This record gives sequence, structure tokens and C-alpha cells, in this order.
Amino acid sequence: MLNMLIDLMTKDKLTTRYFSEKYEKSPRTIMRYIEKMKDAKIPLESARGRNGGFFLTNNIRLNTIFFTENEIDDIIGSVSLCLPAKKAVVIIDKLELLKKNGGRGSGNGKSEKE
Repeated sequence: MLNMLIDLMTKDKLTTRYFSEKYEKSPRTIMRYIEKMKDAKIPLESARGRNGGFFLTNNIRLNTIFFTENEIDDIIGSVSLCLPAKKAVVIIDKLELLKKNGGRGSGNGKSEKE
């Protein structure tokens, strides 16, 4: 599910089909993961139709309730090793901002570099 969240943080909208194919899970399993993220209070929305999919609201704020400072450091290390540099920079910037602001985020869902 963390990989799905990272995908959602780097793209505008993603479909069940996209997640199913990328992670080799059934659409039903993907929907269970989506529900678990919603239950965890991740601000996840969905849109139906031709251009539909799942997306994070613009005012997303992950805070230290979700991750400790050490966990954020571990995630940053993992992201930098596992993702292409262009994707990793966006996520690392957001995580660094989260850490810097003590879990409050920037208030607008964007990192200072955006």
C-alpha cells in the first residue's frame, strides 16, 4: 500500500486497472487496499467515468501520527534507492518538508520547491 501511496503522490489520477497491472493484484484486492487507506484517514478521492481514477486531495498532509522522524528517514532512503531520480526528488522533497515542519506540511500540498 505504501507503493500505491507513493504513486498517488507523484501522479494526478490512477485507476484500479493501473494498480492491478503494476502490482499484479486483482482489482478486488486493489479496492481493499484503497479502502484501508481511506480507513487510515488518507485523503483519497475517486472520480468515475472516462477520465476517472483515484487521487489525493490537494490539501494532503501526512503528519507524525503516521510516521516518526526515523521512519521518515527510512522512507527517504528507500525512495532514493528504489525510484528513478525524477520521481524520487518529488517525494523526498515532500518528506523533508514534512520532517522540517514537524508533521504539519506546507498547508497547500506542495513542497517549497514546487
